[in-house]
Amino acid sequence: MKPSPYRYVICACGTALIFISVGLLSNAFPIYFPFIMEIRGFSNTQVSLLTTMRSITALLSMFVSDRYYDRLNLKKGIALALCASVLSYVIYGCSSAPSLCYLAALISGLGYGLGGMIPASVLIRRWFPAHTATAMGIAASGSGIASILCPVLITSMIRRFGLSAVFLAEAGLMAACALPLVLLIKNEPAQQAAAQTNASPEGASSRRELTRAEHLRVILGVFLIGTLGLTSFSGLSLLYTTSGWPVESVSFMLSFLGFVLIAGKCLMGWLSDRLGSFAAITVFGVFLSLGQLMCCFAGNAPMPLIVSGLIFLGTGLALSTVALPVIAADFCSAGRYTTLLKTYQVTYALGGLISSAFPGMTADITGSYLPAYALFFLLCVLSVLMIAPVYKKTAVQPKLRRSLM
Repeated sequence: MKPSPYRYVICACGTALIFISVGLLSNAFPIYFPFIMEIRGFSNTQVSLLTTMRSITALLSMFVSDRYYDRLNLKKGIALALCASVLSYVIYGCSSAPSLCYLAALISGLGYGLGGMIPASVLIRRWFPAHTATAMGIAASGSGIASILCPVLITSMIRRFGLSAVFLAEAGLMAACALPLVLLIKNEPAQQAAAQTNASPEGASSRRELTRAEHLRVILGVFLIGTLGLTSFSGLSLLYTTSGWPVESVSFMLSFLGFVLIAGKCLMGWLSDRLGSFAAITVFGVFLSLGQLMCCFAGNAPMPLIVSGLIFLGTGLALSTVALPVIAADFCSAGRYTTLLKTYQVTYALGGLISSAFPGMTADITGSYLPAYALFFLLCVLSVLMIAPVYKKTAVQPKLRRSLM
């Protein structure tokens, strides 16, 4: 069947969905941390617990996401997840009490878990039977757009209008983006039945089944990627501000990082479709490792080294978004793509949950976030060593993958 031209609208919808559910809810949220500490009096540990609360409900919602979308379909399920995202920021804006902030974080986890990478990946695979990774890379760049726009904008608006007003303004932005997104989404091409749509995209990859040991290696690697894509990324603003960098300078750094995130995600999707997953994951794993290593010099590094570190870090962070749907596509058996993707996303969220309070606790004890990022560097190297050897033995070759999709 000839691909529908409407798939480009779907790709734009996927980009907008990731912009809201991952970019605004997760990537841009750490910009608020220094102001929450300054204005609302939170400690480093209390701020880290906001991420922990969000990770708890994100993990639980991802765990039931396949049944959730089977019951509601993609359009309705995404709409409810976006409502949770908007509600969470309304609560952040209306109350400064820690208990209500933690409630808002719990609700935002529902928006992140049910409205993030899982529905976006399934939607893209339904509409893009070919060049799926490239389309997924473009959609995943939505989080990078938020990383570009939000740091400087949020910082300047908080200085001018106050923290609560900016939370409410961001809730309004989410609602304004969510309405056309929900109206434009179609569950599947040409209103085909879900079973017909899933037959090709969710087919088994043409390679031997993973052994139990290989599957556990991939699971562990994904778990470690969760500590990097969620916890390490969330702590960047506090890493640099506590290392002596002005808040305004950190905002510009994170905006620059957003540009690199977009390029990295698009590049990883393109390379995965053309060179294969083993090459893409290995190269981007090296980039992410170098980026984490350079974060360890945040306190006294010259600006060229800081910029180089942000380039490596932003490029390598494609592992935390584009890589998971690609890994699920390569290692799934027939009709099991959504289930395996859910498993990887839950594992990823679990990594973020378990490690979420670690940077703040380390900073409270040692007075610095640098020891935490030294550990993140080691975990990054270990994650690549877990996944890449399995790919070398079993991954689909580039030409074969294109024929399957």
